[in-house]
Amino acid sequence: MKKILSILMLLTIGSAAFAMYAENPAPVSGVGIMKKGHTFHVFYKGTKLSDVKIFIRDEKNDLVFTEIIRKTDGFVRPYNFTQLEDGEYTVEVIDCVQRQVQKITHGINPPDKLAHVVRVSPTENKFLLTVPNKVHNTISVKIYGAKHQLVYEELLEISDDFAKLYNLNQINDDFSFEITDEEGNVKVLSR
Repeated sequence: MKKILSILMLLTIGSAAFAMYAENPAPVSGVGIMKKGHTFHVFYKGTKLSDVKIFIRDEKNDLVFTEIIRKTDGFVRPYNFTQLEDGEYTVEVIDCVQRQVQKITHGINPPDKLAHVVRVSPTENKFLLTVPNKVHNTISVKIYGAKHQLVYEELLEISDDFAKLYNLNQINDDFSFEITDEEGNVKVLSR
């Protein structure tokens, strides 16, 4: 009986904590989504430990999945869409004060994106680079400063989806990422 009451009390406290979250949270910048087959990987990087809610809705705005990940400041979660109809879906990620909504397409093949960069913190120059990968590949990551001077270069062997956090607090000017794959495809992402 004590065990059941303890569990109920923990559930009540957890529900009350979520009720205190902001009604209209500001956008979060530490979320990236990569597709691999019928699975979408959600990359989340927060600025502090918090509970994170994930909602997935279909084109009619019907909720098809929800999940709460407790006390985390970062994770990668796969969501398998095999049993869902083809179409556009919305993925919403909410932490204690922030929110991000992204549209994804399932079963419809949009043009592949070579890479995606998102700012992790609105007050710091920290960025999450995500690169979807279909086969074993080598990618080059170059970061250029405002006057197109090379400030960082890295050659990476990747055999799966790739994600890395870059701390660019030392760069005060505008900058850009240049990602190149083995086939010569180039993606430039500017701040």
